Amino acid sequence: MAFILSPAVQVERDSTGTVRGLMHLGQPYVASALVLNAQRLAEIYLQDVATIFSIDPSWLTALSATPSDALENVGTELRFGRQDTITGTATVSYQQTHFGLPVWEAGFTVAMLSTPLRATSSQSALHAVIDASKPNADAKCLRGRITPEELSKLLNIERDKEQVVISAERLWIYRYDAAKRVPSAPSKSSNGLRPEKSPTLPLTPPDPGLVDGRHYVVKELLFELPVLPRFPRLLWRAFIEVTTCSVVYLRAMAEAWTGSVYVADPITTTGDTTITACSAASVLDPLRTSVTLQGLVSATPQGLNGNYVTVVQLSGPSAPPTVTPPPTDFTYSVPTSDFAAVCAYYHIDELFRLVESFGYSPITNFFSQRTTFPLPAGFLSETDVNSHFVPTSNGWEITSGIEQTGCPVGIATDWRVTMHEFVHGMLYERTGDADLGFAHNGGDGFGSIYMDPGSKAPDRGLSFPWVPEVPRRHDRDVSLGWAFGGTQDDGAGGYQAEEILATALFRLYRSTGGDSPYFDKQTLASRYVLLVMTHGMASLPLASSTPTTAESYAQALMNADAGLTIPYQTIVFGGMVSVPGGAIGKVVRWAFEQQGLYQPTGAPTPVSTPGAPPDVDVYIDNGFGGQYNYLEDFWENTNIWNLLAPNPSTTPTDHQTPIVGQTNYAYVNISNRGTQPASSVVVSGYHCKPSAGLLWPDNWQAMTTTSITVPGTIAPGATVLVGPFEWTPSEIGHECMLMSVSASGDLSNADPASGLPCATGPTPHWRLVPFDNNIGQRNVAPVAGGGGIKGLIDSFNPRHFWVNNPYGFESRMQLETLIPDWLSRRGWSFAYENPGGSSFSLPSYGSREVLLRLRAGSDFSPSDVPRTGTGSRIVVRLIANGIPIGGMSYLIDPNLISPPPETKGKGDKCCAEEAEELLKCLRISAHDVESVRIKRITLDIKLRDDCD
Repeated sequence: MAFILSPAVQVERDSTGTVRGLMHLGQPYVASALVLNAQRLAEIYLQDVATIFSIDPSWLTALSATPSDALENVGTELRFGRQDTITGTATVSYQQTHFGLPVWEAGFTVAMLSTPLRATSSQSALHAVIDASKPNADAKCLRGRITPEELSKLLNIERDKEQVVISAERLWIYRYDAAKRVPSAPSKSSNGLRPEKSPTLPLTPPDPGLVDGRHYVVKELLFELPVLPRFPRLLWRAFIEVTTCSVVYLRAMAEAWTGSVYVADPITTTGDTTITACSAASVLDPLRTSVTLQGLVSATPQGLNGNYVTVVQLSGPSAPPTVTPPPTDFTYSVPTSDFAAVCAYYHIDELFRLVESFGYSPITNFFSQRTTFPLPAGFLSETDVNSHFVPTSNGWEITSGIEQTGCPVGIATDWRVTMHEFVHGMLYERTGDADLGFAHNGGDGFGSIYMDPGSKAPDRGLSFPWVPEVPRRHDRDVSLGWAFGGTQDDGAGGYQAEEILATALFRLYRSTGGDSPYFDKQTLASRYVLLVMTHGMASLPLASSTPTTAESYAQALMNADAGLTIPYQTIVFGGMVSVPGGAIGKVVRWAFEQQGLYQPTGAPTPVSTPGAPPDVDVYIDNGFGGQYNYLEDFWENTNIWNLLAPNPSTTPTDHQTPIVGQTNYAYVNISNRGTQPASSVVVSGYHCKPSAGLLWPDNWQAMTTTSITVPGTIAPGATVLVGPFEWTPSEIGHECMLMSVSASGDLSNADPASGLPCATGPTPHWRLVPFDNNIGQRNVAPVAGGGGIKGLIDSFNPRHFWVNNPYGFESRMQLETLIPDWLSRRGWSFAYENPGGSSFSLPSYGSREVLLRLRAGSDFSPSDVPRTGTGSRIVVRLIANGIPIGGMSYLIDPNLISPPPETKGKGDKCCAEEAEELLKCLRISAHDVESVRIKRITLDIKLRDDCD
């Protein structure tokens, strides 16, 4: 419908007369009944008001596309930016782009009411003309081409490159404004929240060819650089014109006071168990961290009062600190009430922001019924070793005592304790009860999972390592009664039941990445499990109606995982990452099963054993018997194997290297961990060129035999051979194979019939394969270990495979080669002969061929090669942005003298004449021979006696 300007429409114009806004609550814009979502309504609305806003129609041809981070051969467009849906309202924003890149501070926003759906206002910040020139592909400062050392030179600072830490970068279109290149001095005194003059740096003059007011392609760099002593940690934003490398915009992103806190307790930070809350200030103070106290409300003097938290004197002799410049921050010695007060503010404020980052922005999307902002927080309002969640007539508050008897340090310094109390508030908000119907609250698990990545605490299972009077744990043994329904289970609100729940939750975290040796993978696993916990808590029913049980709590986590299709912010990637839901649901169920839940009918009580598996649980054994222990190199499933000819009695040890260009035959063992026979079992087979960093389903091709239905059933505890799957590899290098099995009652997470978002993807395979025992992957190639130097060298002459970036943003790739100790001691090593070697960047969904060559050390014999374990294989792991996402493994076979052939060629015909003579000797027609498989060669030579 056409939009009509009427007295009910308020039109906003800028100084040039250009329309910048329409507000028309009294004249809402409603499309036809067929428009059922906000984005589609925004598109139609924008088309109808384009003339009013003087928007060129050619800009509206890509409204459903999103801004790129790479130069494209397109002009000015409006592209979809984001949609925010809040109760009763929705906002759809479009980003102005040029060359596909977003234009800084240029876009169009439509605001709506959602019941019924109707547009009520719009706002434009569009630039009428974009006059940027497209830079050459070899422009000096395009993405990925500036090191910290080079950045220091561009900023004209003489610092060690280690002091400049680049945290993120992307391309923009920016309209150069010489007057805003650096911040100007304030015209009057600061209001007390900001320093009187924003920090800046002594930049060199920009290139004289840059024209004020013209658009340029720039690279945005976010980096940390301290400005001592006031800002020991400071985040900056710089725009660098990519052709001249001129800094055209620089800002220190300092928006609040700083303060010193404990971001983790001293034992978690240092591993030194001799450091207690009674230690001297000279020991405790150096462990403080300077942080930004976000959200503080400006006041003079400045207090610890913010948008989310206000630190108050609930009781006790100490009032919360205030500051008036100077000093310029909230920095205090640890054994003081002031330090506890600053920690109380920072820890609670950060937890509210964590919930926001999990998709609840504004925070009232989660906290709206029983929470009054700012939340009151007491810092030393108790005299004993404790902290409390306290419901009040206006909502709730958190009170805190001391960390250890006889010591002045406040327990508010211990973030684990604050997390425990905060989870009470989350439950109280959503269920009306601060406790769970089967345990205390789950807060022990929340804090332990958050704090575990990178922890140096020597006792990993201690939930509060710095609070000796609270020895609760999250590694309890089910056989000792620490089971749901066990002798240690004290039920609703109980602290022992809390330890049982914390153990199950921590097992979930460990199995999904917490047991990885890579910090970034630990962190991602931690944040994702907390994300699932938060969404699970949000879905719990009112306790007054349906109290939560252990089973319903676990189901809430599984439901939350299955429904998580929203993007979420992670500190690992530094960007928005799409998470297809449903990947870890089976691990959730298993984690609770191992803690005694899901006991079969008639099982002994009290419980002292793991619960029963699902009725049907078909799996492809990766070495754990269908269990979900953490497995880093998940692509080494040797219960999938290949033959060059069918064999109905084959076993995994028969594996043969696939031959390219001819029919091969794949087999797989399928087992049933369930309690009932598995029926309607269907196995599907896939393959792809030798690769790491794969994406499901995009990178996988169905085998010629796409699937096989298993006749009859698979009994509990039984294993059946399924095959052959005919397939034809096309790439040398031992192609990857993947098998997926579904049965009635147990569908694979890769099966579209499951309805899970991860099944349709795109899903990075590292989030799919290890978390579903229905899926197995084999990237294991045998290499010659029986021919000494020559055999092994020839096996890597060179080896080639492909590295893929499974993400929709540029990623930094690192190849890590793990060589067995017995080879390393002999001086063997590897070299990568591809561009970039073992470290390079790949664009969104990009790919690169890798060439891996082995450098020989001293010789060895077949007896030196271990038959099993890590010493029997060479592993290449692909690390993307700090997280292992796949790899290739090479099994060193002491029975192989030379590399097995991978193509039909001379190597296959080297004995052709001898074979033909043998057939003639045996009076067998070559026409009747379908295949030849050598099982044994016996040579018996009788020498002539010349002494006759």
